[in-house]
Amino acid sequence: MSSNHLSFQSPGCGSLLLGAQYASRARLAELFGIERVAEMIVCSSDGEELEDDDLLPYFAQTKDKLFTVLDEYFLDRSDHQHDDKCDWHSHDGDAKHCLVECELSNHIATRFQAMPDARRAMARDVYKPRHAWLFESPLDLKRVLAPELLALYDADSDSLRSASELATRVTDKTQLYSVPCFSEQFCATLLDEVDAFEASGCALTRPNSMNVYGLVLDDIGLRAVLAELRQHIIAPLAQQLLHSLPGIDSIDHHHAFVVQYAASDSNGVGDSDLGFHYDESEATLNVCLGREGFQGSELYFRGWLEDESTHDEDVRVGHKVGHALVH
Repeated sequence: MSSNHLSFQSPGCGSLLLGAQYASRARLAELFGIERVAEMIVCSSDGEELEDDDLLPYFAQTKDKLFTVLDEYFLDRSDHQHDDKCDWHSHDGDAKHCLVECELSNHIATRFQAMPDARRAMARDVYKPRHAWLFESPLDLKRVLAPELLALYDADSDSLRSASELATRVTDKTQLYSVPCFSEQFCATLLDEVDAFEASGCALTRPNSMNVYGLVLDDIGLRAVLAELRQHIIAPLAQQLLHSLPGIDSIDHHHAFVVQYAASDSNGVGDSDLGFHYDESEATLNVCLGREGFQGSELYFRGWLEDESTHDEDVRVGHKVGHALVH
């Protein structure tokens, strides 16, 4: 996290990082899906409400880095106690729910759903890209793709010839493949853009609950070009290599993000490891972006979660810059 970032959290809506210079009441309300600024409450890490109308001077000098954002609707209903006056109802024959709790849940969900668009709108309004070509559609695939993968793509027919010619199968029982994917120029440019966005102070969220260092690429303005890359290259690649997996023919969305790692015994900035987990997706494309002189980035695989016969796999894969592990 950059030194000028403050962390804001809101019950049920997760958290985000924001530069102190942008943390006005109006901006916070917009980012957390709160329609009326006057109904927003901001509290410090010790629970004290910040009452100043203009919060920017406070955020500019405070040593506090963690804040909570609430709204009056939440506060009025969050401590609701059931009694004989509760209004109970059910949805389509489900178990009955307290109306107050149901309305609060819907309120939180509405706010949460508005938050990604608010982050992207801020990026469009505030952030000036360092490498404009990354954001331009149609994407320049000659600059993005590794030469080997580019050679398989036919722009005239918008088709990808047999990726099996290029892919190396890494495991016997499961479908794990290594493929040259992105050019070294694209990897370096993307990392530089990510660094610039982090330094800008624009709102960002971490990609998942396991990584402290990283960001969602849609949030910095790359949603459209990543959708284009998914449609023309990534989905066809995954469908050819993983053709027997359920749902592989209907890849129509993405969750694209970068994460940063550093050795636990070094002074580097980054997560030191990633816990054992499974990806809840039709396909995963894990690409090593690297930095000059980097070492490590080994990945560990232990079969398919749903297939116990594959759990005896014990595979460690070394990554190379620009190469993707598809699974």
